[in-house]
Amino acid sequence: MRFILCFLLSSFSLTPTAYAQLFESAMPSLTMSTNIKTTSLANANVAAVGELSDVHINPAGIGMAHTVEIIPILSSFGINGRMTGANLSTDVGRLAIALTARKMDTGGRVDVGFGQPQLLNYYVKNESILNGAVAYSITDKFRLGLGINYIRNERKYFRSATEIHEGMSFDFGLILEMEEFENNSVRLKPSFGFSLTDFGKGIRYNRYKTNDPLPTTLRLGASLDFETTNEIYDQKLIRISLLSGISKIIARQELKENSAGDTVWTAMNPFKALFNSWDTFHWREAFFSQKGKAILAEQIWLQGAFEVKVLETFALRMGYEKAAKRENLLSKITFGAGIDLYYLNIDYAWLNYVNDYSAEDYSYELGHHLQLTARIPLDGHKPDSILNHLFK
Repeated sequence: MRFILCFLLSSFSLTPTAYAQLFESAMPSLTMSTNIKTTSLANANVAAVGELSDVHINPAGIGMAHTVEIIPILSSFGINGRMTGANLSTDVGRLAIALTARKMDTGGRVDVGFGQPQLLNYYVKNESILNGAVAYSITDKFRLGLGINYIRNERKYFRSATEIHEGMSFDFGLILEMEEFENNSVRLKPSFGFSLTDFGKGIRYNRYKTNDPLPTTLRLGASLDFETTNEIYDQKLIRISLLSGISKIIARQELKENSAGDTVWTAMNPFKALFNSWDTFHWREAFFSQKGKAILAEQIWLQGAFEVKVLETFALRMGYEKAAKRENLLSKITFGAGIDLYYLNIDYAWLNYVNDYSAEDYSYELGHHLQLTARIPLDGHKPDSILNHLFK
């Protein structure tokens, strides 16, 4: 699958050298999930619809039918860092809507060592993201999604006054759900997904008086649900969801002359970057004395995960994400569990980097996570859950 994708995408290569990836992009926190299910599934849910979907992985999958979901976001990391916010989504008929607000406060200056990859910029104090997304079912099997992100960061460069930089980005997605296959007591449901997230003009972030590209990400993926038709307590006995994904970061810089007449690296126009991000990527590291290089195949990220859900209530999850060569320190393994009582969901995730990551003390994703989800039915019917039968 990686070879086929690389062959197709390499045909769009127009330049011999490229100079940006995740660590050189603006606001890489855009790529950090605030959905604990996504964390435990290692970002493999690009083709998921409903409860396993994520608005920022693929906006086409959002929403549960006739239900409002409310997810508070509250996490801490590093010494004084914290992430706060909330997500609200609903699905009525063919239309689904989601709203997300989150703020990441680094607790001050983050220092992980010169020349080391950083998920949080050395000078940025906090980052804020507001997201609105809609998904529409054109047919029962085909969904389209669109998201708009308002992004903002506050930064301080040396002894200068605090600077505020703002921008916009867009998310696009589609999901194709195939026909279900049923054989005896088992039902199979495959689906395929595509998304392009954080597409937009670069903003000032890492560099002084110039813009950095956003971490635009292209994703392709598939999922397959196995579900038994047998029931206990009016709940499906077991459902197994297999999820896979492949992704590519499209973040590029180019040399341009600024207003002062200096030649500087600046973010490439996002439309231009779509066609100039498929060649060999070069970078410098270790006080600029060493050069790094990654061919197209080495710029691909791979994701795989599964969820086992018993009696539509108890869930176990596991995932693995293999990062690209430049970001190989971010390859991760994840585990998760959940209890679905409809009105209230309790989800847990644990994430660990496969390789030794020197910035782990400052990583928002690393370690244990717990999240609550509240659901409100909109159709006036009391939902059927296992509690109805255990506490009659």
